[in-house]
Amino acid sequence: MAADITQTPGLSTTLAEWPAAGALRERLTFRPVVVAYLCFFLSGVCGLVYEVLWSARLAVVFGHSTYADTTVLAVFMGGLALGAALFGRRADRWKRPLFAYGVMELLIAALAVIAFYSLDPIRWLYGSLAGSSAGSQNGDYLIRILLSAFVLIVPTALLGGTLPVLCRALTRTRQQTGIEPGRLYSLNTFGALLGCALAGFVLLPLLGQQWALGFAVGGNILVGIVALLMDRWRPDEFEVNVAAEAGKKRPKRIKVDGVAMVLLAATFLMGFCTFSYEVAWARLVGLMIGSSAFSFSTMLVTVLAGIAGGSLFATRLQRRREPKLHWLATIQIGAAAMILPLLWAVEIWPVLSVFLAAVTGDSSPVLLALGLLFCVAVMFPASFALGMGFPITVGLYTRSAESVGRRVGMLYAVNTIGAILGATVAGLVVLPRLGLHTSFLVTSMLLLASAAAVASLAGMRGKAHVAVGLSVLLVATLLWTNEPWNPALVNSGPIIYADARRGELKGGWSAVHKDMTDHKLLFAADGISSSVAAFQSADGHRHLRVNGKVDASTAGDMTTQVLLGYLPSFARPQAKECLVIGFGSGVTVGALAQTDCQRIDCVEMEPAVIVCDQFFRQVNHNCLDDSRVEMFFNDGRNHLETTDRRYDLIITEPSNPWIAGIASLFTREFYQLSNDRLRPSGVMAQWLQNYQLDWQSYCMVLATFADQFRHVQVHRLSGGDTLLLGSQQPIRFDLKAIANMAAAHSTAAKDLASFAKTAQPLSLLQRSFALSDKDIRALVAGVSRRNTDDHLRLQYMAAWSRGQGTSEENRQQLWAARSGLDLPLDNAPSRAQLEHPDHLASLLYQAAVARKYGRADLSAALLRRHLELDDSDWRVHHSLAQALEHLGQQSAAASHYAIAERLDPKAVVSHGRLLLERGQVVEAEKRFAQAVERMPGSLTALKSLVRARVELNRPDEALALVEKAMQVDPMDAEFERAANKLKALIGR
Repeated sequence: MAADITQTPGLSTTLAEWPAAGALRERLTFRPVVVAYLCFFLSGVCGLVYEVLWSARLAVVFGHSTYADTTVLAVFMGGLALGAALFGRRADRWKRPLFAYGVMELLIAALAVIAFYSLDPIRWLYGSLAGSSAGSQNGDYLIRILLSAFVLIVPTALLGGTLPVLCRALTRTRQQTGIEPGRLYSLNTFGALLGCALAGFVLLPLLGQQWALGFAVGGNILVGIVALLMDRWRPDEFEVNVAAEAGKKRPKRIKVDGVAMVLLAATFLMGFCTFSYEVAWARLVGLMIGSSAFSFSTMLVTVLAGIAGGSLFATRLQRRREPKLHWLATIQIGAAAMILPLLWAVEIWPVLSVFLAAVTGDSSPVLLALGLLFCVAVMFPASFALGMGFPITVGLYTRSAESVGRRVGMLYAVNTIGAILGATVAGLVVLPRLGLHTSFLVTSMLLLASAAAVASLAGMRGKAHVAVGLSVLLVATLLWTNEPWNPALVNSGPIIYADARRGELKGGWSAVHKDMTDHKLLFAADGISSSVAAFQSADGHRHLRVNGKVDASTAGDMTTQVLLGYLPSFARPQAKECLVIGFGSGVTVGALAQTDCQRIDCVEMEPAVIVCDQFFRQVNHNCLDDSRVEMFFNDGRNHLETTDRRYDLIITEPSNPWIAGIASLFTREFYQLSNDRLRPSGVMAQWLQNYQLDWQSYCMVLATFADQFRHVQVHRLSGGDTLLLGSQQPIRFDLKAIANMAAAHSTAAKDLASFAKTAQPLSLLQRSFALSDKDIRALVAGVSRRNTDDHLRLQYMAAWSRGQGTSEENRQQLWAARSGLDLPLDNAPSRAQLEHPDHLASLLYQAAVARKYGRADLSAALLRRHLELDDSDWRVHHSLAQALEHLGQQSAAASHYAIAERLDPKAVVSHGRLLLERGQVVEAEKRFAQAVERMPGSLTALKSLVRARVELNRPDEALALVEKAMQVDPMDAEFERAANKLKALIGR
């Protein structure tokens, strides 16, 4: 016979001997059962926080792939099922189940701390074991299961056992067997709802994992102590008369008759379908409102609210009426029917969300509210119906108070096993093989089949039986005849790109719908971890969308994709072994393949992305056909954890860090791991956006990166993208080696000329180089925060920055942080390289950008370098004059204006426009008049002079100029409109 933990000597008496016990006991005037309810509510809060924490901690070790997530979920839920079954069998034998419950809560607190801090040895052990089983996917799965079980099985078993134990403590009569368990289940789920909200929106974003752990552990300790005190002070409320029950005949095991079998099968199926729906809902949320951690927390809160509300409603219902078997059939039909509004809403929501965002704005709180609206509308009804199932099943299955622990434990275990299989089958089989739409249909059909079976065994007759049959038939028909969704609409990223589509609102619903769907669909599939689609727009460009977000394209992304491959290889032309995290369009891998690399490993988590390679082969050089390229379908971080290879280059180009899980590729620990996998002179290349990411977050990532590498640089890739380079050795560019590499690979020069505006290495570096190591160290010196595995700040800060136009501010800040213009070159460029037209053009371009972002000093320095090489371009003198004016050097500015105007009369027009913008209309008019005199046929000069004379209130002279211009170009509609306006002004 198992030992009775309620009879542990010493512990129960110690609590009564506390000095403050008497005073506290006197104040305890409220109903003890209410205290028990509050305890279980708080236990639900803590349990959900633990689930989030343990999942996050193990994801660091095992990765964020669907296989890894499913493994951790299965072990967690399996522990709950095991605990419910084991403790449920013993709960009915314990005289003081509330005491047992209190001890269990205290043990949970202790084991939660142990599980949390076991990460480091688990990581080391996993790396060793997974490395030894390299190439064996099944072996890796087995290792993950065993290590997850080692960490989680005991604390989760205790968590799972709390429900049947507390049910036994509170259930006294047969009438309570369906009410107390249902009430406790509902309260615990409401607690889980609060725990999810606290973890997802407060604890993890603001405090980090250790503080969240402290909160949950403190909650469990409080619950445990209160339960022990209540057991000691109010034993009459919670003690079970085991001696009296011992005389009754108690079966050694639960009899499973026909009805019991139906109930067990029904609760299994409802657990299966609930988690199958959750997997599908999670994917749908990513497509409809974005894949941020906030989005998934919103979804889970909504589902938990539905389940808790449904279970509370069912519990209240049982207080008035005895539960009937056919109620389960009705619930299952209702849950399946509630999927119909979801299937219809998916065709409406994408367009509707654009209109809603236009009305409410697109700030992060508003986007979060819109996401909540969507989740409540399409997920809450079905969750509510499914939540009713467990309390009603308990009421039907539990026949006496004496066996409530065993029977509740059995039902909870069976329900949880169903949930494990539902999540596994839906995530790994149904969703990737049949698609998201069909996944909803299949799950709903299972519910309807179960409803039909339950109804047939419930002894229903007459109209009731016919009504159930017709309901099943009607819902099944509506589900099966529902048309598949338009893949272009589903993959349009409605919330993500709501702001970009505002221009279509004036055309109404049809215009927005057309903007979302007016693309040629090349490919669409719901993969293991993401939904992937490839489209071709009207202009011929192709786009790869992952969960609705564009992650690669042949349009604006090409510069970034190409430079991500070439710039790191320019820093280490001798690199032989390279790793790319994230395949996308394959352009970066294809760029690396145009260098001297001998091996290129690429890690991609979603196999469906690789299928889309066929649509990007023209720009990725058919890289997958290159024998040097090897693909790994895995989480990038997990690959680094388990590989024993050392790389010369590691290039990581994940998706945006606001997407759940991506920010773990920007943490201190990830950079430490990457550093360990680099050779001594290896280079780490990290893509980092500067759009929709506040400057504080940008600097935090930069500081986190700089902490792990002795030498760091920042390069610009395109308008919204930057590249961080880090190494333990100095990062300098050898122009000769780069030139030799480019000469050996002609396609590299073509790529750079086509997509980076220049194939000349010096010009390319002049355009890209942003911050030196010295600049970065000075910039981050005052930055105290870091992005770490414990506190994944970036994941939440980036999500909160969505919708904010931060790109211009961040560019200005980058320019403000730059201290000089020297490039990190190994050898001085030759005169020919310096005088190359591309290099001169890059100096002029960079000067204009520097002046735009407030660095007139750097702009002037760049232009003076240009003049040292070539002083014949009027634009250089004109730009230098502008920069000097900003610096207060008026005399020098006037000199360069004069030189520019002598070189080319176009400079006169440009100078006049500047004066006009400053309000110096008289001086501007003089410049325009000079320009017209020097360039009689210049329509630009004529238009400028017309504008100036209109502003000087000389319309007659302006009209004469317009009429003269119309003789030069009678087809110019602008002059014709201007003439009509001037005539009306004069009164002709």
